[in-house]
Amino acid sequence: MKRFASLDFMRGTAILLMILLHVVDQTLDTDTLFSNIEMIPLFNILVLLIFPFLGGLAGFFLLTSATSNMVSIYKLQMRGLPTKTLVVRQVLTGVMIVFFAMLIEGLIGYNGAFGLFVRDLGGPLRMDAYITRALSRWNHFETIHTIGWCVIMNGIIQGVLSRKDQWKNVPAMIRNYAIIAVAVLALTIPVWVGVGLIVPGYPWAYSPASGLVISMPKLGVDNFGYILVSPFLAMIAAPKEPLFPYLAVSCIGSIIGLVMCQQPERIPRNFVKKMTLIGLVAFIIGVVGIGVTIMAVAGGAGLEAAVNMYVNLSFHRSWFPDNFESNYAAFLNIFSWLWQFLATNGFSLMFSMMTIFLVDWRGKGPDFANNRYVQYVRRFGFISLTNYNNQWIIFAVWIAVSTIFTGQRRVKLMWDGTLTALAATLIIFTLMLTLWEKFNYTGSLEWIMRTVGLNLIPAKRDEEIKKKWYEKGDLNVKDAFYNVEWVSVVTPDDNYHEQLRDSKMISKLAKISFFSIIFMPFNIVTLIASRDIQKRESKNPALKQAIIISTAGSVITISFFVASLFLTLKMLGA
Repeated sequence: MKRFASLDFMRGTAILLMILLHVVDQTLDTDTLFSNIEMIPLFNILVLLIFPFLGGLAGFFLLTSATSNMVSIYKLQMRGLPTKTLVVRQVLTGVMIVFFAMLIEGLIGYNGAFGLFVRDLGGPLRMDAYITRALSRWNHFETIHTIGWCVIMNGIIQGVLSRKDQWKNVPAMIRNYAIIAVAVLALTIPVWVGVGLIVPGYPWAYSPASGLVISMPKLGVDNFGYILVSPFLAMIAAPKEPLFPYLAVSCIGSIIGLVMCQQPERIPRNFVKKMTLIGLVAFIIGVVGIGVTIMAVAGGAGLEAAVNMYVNLSFHRSWFPDNFESNYAAFLNIFSWLWQFLATNGFSLMFSMMTIFLVDWRGKGPDFANNRYVQYVRRFGFISLTNYNNQWIIFAVWIAVSTIFTGQRRVKLMWDGTLTALAATLIIFTLMLTLWEKFNYTGSLEWIMRTVGLNLIPAKRDEEIKKKWYEKGDLNVKDAFYNVEWVSVVTPDDNYHEQLRDSKMISKLAKISFFSIIFMPFNIVTLIASRDIQKRESKNPALKQAIIISTAGSVITISFFVASLFLTLKMLGA
């Protein structure tokens, strides 16, 4: 089985980061921490700045998924799969993902009825609340919904663009996906405004029938016709990650996946450099725009409103002035959402390209993938949908830790309790995944989807030899996780290391990271990479420079982090 190590690693990173953020968000008592902001260590203020931004990086998971999906699509086309069959396969797979996304959000997931039940463990049960959650939250649009719809749309787009074997024309495919991405961004405002005209107040207004927001109609209560069209309305104009503008991110991921499948001589010149530069420019423009927007809100509505707006960074449409529920909408303009989109997705694009470049553009896939720490991260991404669903574990851990620390269930905690909850959560997930993999994750959501797909979807039915129905969903951990044929975009030839290409590359990255200041923590990565490169290219001026700069950046980063644990604003005279 052939796989790209970078994509597996990024998928696992996204899931681990999600768990980390959700544990901290659920358990940390930020109100108490920031009640006396001058006296708390600066680390807490850094958390307030960094965590909402990281929480807005859902586009990173979408970008990784879209890249992986295109790699899968293109490999099938190279094997001769007919375009019509490919489209059918993609559409049915996407529909299945959307269905399971609805099931997770409404019923079995950490924010569904079951997740709400877990939160109530040890306290009074609320049957009416569980039923209401199951009947209404199914249409709460999250990253999984976005991925499902993008699988559908990208399948259709790829089918249209592949007519007359045009999928072989890589420059044309890249150009067409780029045009579609730009068109999606350009149409975002008209689509949002148009939906608001068709359904007044969408998505923030409340349904007269159910009393819930109209973007989440309640089954059996709201108008049946509206319930049928509501998934399509959410698809294009939901509060979080609608296809306008997030189909643009998926198109960028498709471009990356398309290029990764090509022979080195067919890859556009300086592709990684150009994509990274695009991400950097988007990030800078977005950060500046966010800063200007926050100052405008703080000046007009006050500091508290500005903080609320920034904390809601992951609710993308809350940065659009039609959000009448907020206390800051009046001070936004129609492009405020664009700054949020550019900053978060620009960062995601840079991180993705750097990971892909350091691993798959240097032929490091096998060594990287089999590193025990990387393998640990990859394991979280192997059944990413199931891990996303099983975050109800966080609530059970929170109840246990809170009871131990305070004697009460689900009380917000300080850092000691929060870190304890985080450690316990990761231990539980790690033990669960390690034991479950011995049974090929039978019973996981991925197993269920694969079983359904291989039994019902015609385009997939012939892929497996004749097996019993329950065996067809076997995830085959042995071959898909351990005994993998790791492939690279570029395989270094005999002249690669003689030309000191890795040394020159890491030297440039070290300098960019150090002098950018904001990306200086990346010097820790460049230092590790430099030490590894030295084994193959020995000591040379470029590598020596990289090690010196990376060491300096790492020391400054670690020193700043340690100092932030003790220094306060009052100590600094602020």
